[in-house]
Parts: sequence; C-alpha cells; structure tokens
Amino acid sequence: MDCMISLNEHTVLPEWRSAMELVARALGMPFHPVLVRGWLEGHQLLACVRHLGGEMLPTPAFDGWVLEEDEDARRGNLEKLMPDMYAGEVGIGDFHGIVELRLGGDRFLALRTDERLLNYAVRPALVLGGPSLEATLSLAGRIKTAQAEILRMTKRLRVYGSHLDLAERAPVAESDLILPAAFKTSLFEYLDRFWRAATICATLRLAPSRGVLFVGAPGTGKTQTIRHLIHRYPDCSFSVYMPPPPGGNVKADSVFEFMLSEIAVDGRPAVVVIEDIDRLFDQGGMTPQVFLNAVDGLFQSDSPILWIATSNDPSELEANILDRPGRFDRIVVFELPGSEERLALLKRFSPWPVDPELLAEVAREADGLSGAHIKELCLAAALASAEAPESYGAGLMPELRRIREQHERAERYDFGFGTTRPAGFGRGLQVAKVGTSGRPAAGEA
Repeated sequence: MDCMISLNEHTVLPEWRSAMELVARALGMPFHPVLVRGWLEGHQLLACVRHLGGEMLPTPAFDGWVLEEDEDARRGNLEKLMPDMYAGEVGIGDFHGIVELRLGGDRFLALRTDERLLNYAVRPALVLGGPSLEATLSLAGRIKTAQAEILRMTKRLRVYGSHLDLAERAPVAESDLILPAAFKTSLFEYLDRFWRAATICATLRLAPSRGVLFVGAPGTGKTQTIRHLIHRYPDCSFSVYMPPPPGGNVKADSVFEFMLSEIAVDGRPAVVVIEDIDRLFDQGGMTPQVFLNAVDGLFQSDSPILWIATSNDPSELEANILDRPGRFDRIVVFELPGSEERLALLKRFSPWPVDPELLAEVAREADGLSGAHIKELCLAAALASAEAPESYGAGLMPELRRIREQHERAERYDFGFGTTRPAGFGRGLQVAKVGTSGRPAAGEA
C-alpha cells in the first residue's frame, strides 16, 4: 500500500473530510482531521486488518459491499483468509463508504469512494483517518507489513487477467519436457546462471532484471517449460499476466499495475510471465509505455526479477520491444519437434502398447506437426479404440492424416469459404528476424 499525505493530484477532498468528521462524532471517537490517502482495495484492507487481529465494522456512512468483477482473478490470494466473504463464484471485492477499524485499543476510520477526474475517468480512493498523524502513519505501516505477509501466506503463483489456476496442475519435471537435449541444457544453464548471479548481487544491494522471450508456434513447449520453472525455482514468486480480452470491464493497464504493486509488496525474487505478448496492446487494451517502463526498470523492486514473455507470432512486435538491451536479452525459439522428439511424444501419450516399427513410422509421417498435434493424435486414437484397445495402433495413421489435413487447412484459412491465405505463426515469419536460424541452442539471439 502506497500511502502519502494529501498533496497535488492525490487530494483528500473537503467533502470526504467532512463526512469522516461527522461519523467520528457520531461514534464518539477522539478523531482529529488527520487523514492519509493511499491505495488499497476494500477486500485487501479487510484481510490486512483481520490478519493484524483487528476488526472492520460498518458505520452509519457505510454504503455497502461491491461484488468483484468476473474477469478479476485476484480473489484467490485472499479467499482462504476470509471465507465468510465468498460464496461459490460470488465474492466481495470492495466496499463503498466509511468503516471503523479496531486494532487493539486503537480506533480508526477508513473511507472508500470513487474520485471523478477531469477526463471523466473514475479512480478509486482510500483515505485513512486517526487521532493523530503518528497513529495514522503507524496504521498504514502495519497494514503494508500485513499485506506482504498475506501475499507470502496465500499463493506463490498468482495469475492476473484470467481465472486460470496454474497451481492446480501437476508439477512438470525437467525429464518430462520433450525438447532437444542441447536446447534444454542451454536454456536452463542460462536461467540457472541468472539466479545464481542474482543471489550474489543481492548481497551487494543490487536487484538485477533480465528478460527472455519464448517464441514458437502453439504446442511447441513454451507453457510446459514455464510450468517446469515454477517448481525449478521454489524461492521465487511467480506472476503470470494474461491480457484481458479487449472491451471487457477490466482495464489491462490497471490489472498490470496491480500485479506490479503486489510483486513489490511481496518482496521475494520474482518471475513475471507475460503470456501472448504479441496481443498485449490489442485495441489499446494496454499502452506500450506502461509495459516498457516496467521492463526498463522504472518499476523498482528490491529483489531480482526475471521477465519471461511468450509469443506465437513475434512478426508484429515493435522493434523497440525486440531490439533493446535490458528488455528481452535472450530470444529463445521453440521449434517444431524433430524426429526423436516426435517419437518420444508418441510414446508419452500412447495409453496402450504399440508396435515400435509402427510408432516410428507414425513419427516420421508426423513431420511438421507440433507436440500439441501429436498429443491430440494419441487422444483421438485412444477415444476411437477405447472399447477395443488392441486397435489403438491401427487407428494412429488415419487420425494422423485427419489432423494433418485439418492443420494444413488451418494454415491456409481454407475451410471452404473460397479464400486462402497464410495464418498464424506460418505467415512467413523469418526466424532470422530475431537472430536465429536452423535449430539453435536456447538463447541464441
């Protein structure tokens, strides 16, 4: 929580002061007009007060609770601490009006309201009031400490912009990543070396920041690699940002800035994953300035940060993202699986034994397909042979032909509508544009 005495644009408006003074008199509180304005959402304030052993009570000027919006997945951090504030898919995200805070023998007031700006935008505001400046600042400091403790108690992995809960999925071991051996070795050597160096830098009071861009067609292993990193670096917090769909109720800028504020409060070394960076700025959902300022270091953290962005098609990314030291220092290309990887994927996803020669033939014929395609191939054949498992192997090649035909039509956008054109990652992206060619070792860029 960033707190400051009301100055400049962060003003404690006179009507807010008057309302809080009236409530204080009605409650018989020794309240003086010493107000501190900060930023904290209502459900966070409630969680912090409860964590400190206090309680938050409505006053006559309490206007009611606000349900959290569907697109906002931040409730997961606090739901376990406040089960009475959630019921199934419905939960409290905020409140409006004035509440009383009781901590030990101290009593305070807190106002949550909306401030209308000159451009007609609305900005939520929080104002704390107490009997003295010292007492009110002390409360703000205790709340900030409580917020950091709550973040560490709840989830090490937090997802922003989506309800997806990656923590529910099983860990991915390094051996489970079916990628070229040299590629894996080079990638993890680079990442491990960064964290070893970051630990040394921390003793020198330096907080290094590095960026890595994962590029590749869908299904080539980018997300699986990130899931592995979550468990590879257990001492780091993981924040995954998924751009909200354009036109929704949640603004991408505000979700992104909220994520940064939680990273700063958490205080641990952090890995920040930006999913689908190529659509980050779609339809003005986020301004490039907000994102680039954060990556450039204007967002200051006391701990090291590793930024990882993923892209299915980086051909549309601006040069100031790809070609600027200190933003994305390594561009790692996840290529389509080679023959060895295709065979390993078939063995991994086949539920029943298959003749090795047949499996090798299917692997050869699957050239050009991604790992996701091969997984779908095995699943489709398994479903078709569920009642007769002995026919599973015979069903692989027909399913492969169907999936290949579907894949090729998808690449051309040719589904019988009379038009054909390149689509997706196959739109003619020159891999050399990001500094790689052939099958590179990870990080060649």
